[in-house]
Amino acid sequence: MARFRPVFRIVQGLLFCVSLLLAVPAFAAHNATFTLSAAEKDYVTQAAPVRVAVVPNMQPFMYCDKKGTAQGVVFDVLTKTAAETGLRFDFVLVQTLAEAAHEVNAGHLDVLGLMVLNAPSKTNLIPTMPYISAPNLLITGKDVNTTDPTLLTAAALDGSPLLQAEKSRAILSFLTLEDSLEAIRNGRADYTRINIYTAHMLLSQLGPSGFVIRSLPTDEISFGFGVSPFVNQNLVSLLNKSLLNISETAYRDMIDWHTQKPSGAKVSWLNFIYLHTLELLCAVLPLMLAIMIGSFTFVRIRTRNNQKISGYEESYRLLANTLGEVGIEYDYLEDKVTFLGRSKDMLALDTHIESFREKLKAKELPLSLTLDEFNQVLQNGVAGKSSVAEFQCLLREKGWAWFQLVCTVVCTEESHRRPVRLIGCLVNVDAERRETELLRDLSQIDPLTGLLNRATANKCIREHLPLCTAERPGTLLLLDIDNFKHFNDSCGHLAGDAVLKAVALAMKEAFRAHDVLARWGGDEFIVFLKDMGDKETILSRTEQLRAKLKDYRDSASIPCPVTISIGGASAVCNGNLDEVFQQADDALYEVKRRGRDGFLMYTAAMKTTNLPLCES
Repeated sequence: MARFRPVFRIVQGLLFCVSLLLAVPAFAAHNATFTLSAAEKDYVTQAAPVRVAVVPNMQPFMYCDKKGTAQGVVFDVLTKTAAETGLRFDFVLVQTLAEAAHEVNAGHLDVLGLMVLNAPSKTNLIPTMPYISAPNLLITGKDVNTTDPTLLTAAALDGSPLLQAEKSRAILSFLTLEDSLEAIRNGRADYTRINIYTAHMLLSQLGPSGFVIRSLPTDEISFGFGVSPFVNQNLVSLLNKSLLNISETAYRDMIDWHTQKPSGAKVSWLNFIYLHTLELLCAVLPLMLAIMIGSFTFVRIRTRNNQKISGYEESYRLLANTLGEVGIEYDYLEDKVTFLGRSKDMLALDTHIESFREKLKAKELPLSLTLDEFNQVLQNGVAGKSSVAEFQCLLREKGWAWFQLVCTVVCTEESHRRPVRLIGCLVNVDAERRETELLRDLSQIDPLTGLLNRATANKCIREHLPLCTAERPGTLLLLDIDNFKHFNDSCGHLAGDAVLKAVALAMKEAFRAHDVLARWGGDEFIVFLKDMGDKETILSRTEQLRAKLKDYRDSASIPCPVTISIGGASAVCNGNLDEVFQQADDALYEVKRRGRDGFLMYTAAMKTTNLPLCES
């Protein structure tokens, strides 16, 4: 077979050349300059500049840059038309779409740059063929129920026919689409419909907060030019020929450029490409041929899968940009993660991360996500269905934040068991998590003192007791405010509350942050010292606590020093909270018997006289 290999290569080369001979002429023919009829040539020769009505803030179709120059898809199409036909165009700025349609319909201007072709019109304008079609989005307020549209108020652009057929309770007209969206956000209107390209740009400027965005798969809008009935009809013919001569790829490039280009960017180089397509094609053809030879076979095999994957990527990228979130893509074969969307830079992560799973395992990334958790996401992902995971990620400027990963696993069509990509969005849920944690903390904290409440302290101590050993014992302290009833009776309950807060503050200062500090009930407090059994250290901390309280006196409400009685007991490896609690209570009883205002650790000589006060 080796001797026939050169023959196979020659045949393969010949077949490739034949395919080029068939493909290149068709491609060139599509982009070649079209032929004008005699009447059209006469019209071009004699015609004055065609006056085109353009409206600002209709991105990406019509808008003005910072210098007031017309920009957008309409400008690009007509610039290309001018180069191919010899027509001249003057762009006249009109403030609203309704005014622009009126001026063209009355013959004051010649062409309306943006006309909705698949909606009823109240004008006599002559439509051209469409230059773009786009799906509509339904944009509503946060709490709007769209079940019955007859109860809703629609927001429409003044002069737009889109919502005239809606069965709404009322239709409010606005001069700009921004005003329409602000009316929905402020509750003056309930909903509107905007094409996906314009909606994407407006929501990027205004922010998605206050809106609910729904796709309308069966609702599509087509845009074309509207020509005045008072002008020479050869203009309609020339515009249609020019629109037919522009490829779908060129239209898509125009849309992409005007929806993604940064503010203030110049488009002169793009116009140059549109005007000199054939010349540039001839210049780069050798390079294109070299690239095609290397990639032809691979592209044919992977085209179908790549189309599916790119569809998912574009959907999630557009969704991420619209909602202000971060898109994410994971390549199974290359073990590579890529972050998408404009908000990706807020993460303290590189846009592209190679060897992602290895770095997760080595804990080299500022993520709380573990390798086991990520593997679980991959295992749970089924083609066409979503998988969800939550983890923390470090931000570049604001510390750590919680994110929810909502993703889809994309598989090859040959087998659903062969995943190719994981594509999804990282949604910032930090505010919701913090609110949940706050509610949980409020259920565990005593509202007056800020210490743990009785139930939470009982749970924490019981969980730690089995960890106590003879080498690392714990210590349980019971605290009781001496003559607390006197403060309430003589100074009032507000003074009593102030004493309880003072005791809690002194406890926080005297003991460690990881010790269990709690208000047990009334004027009783409890402290569990983790891994602390040294009596000298315990005595030092209790004396520090007592000294702080003796110095505390609010002259306005507390006329005498605050003293406390403290009883303590060591907790070793028996893990019996009732027994340790009883021993500490016996020590506390002995302190009170000796006159209060003191501290004693439990000894065997102390007699048990009290029943257990802790919960089981």
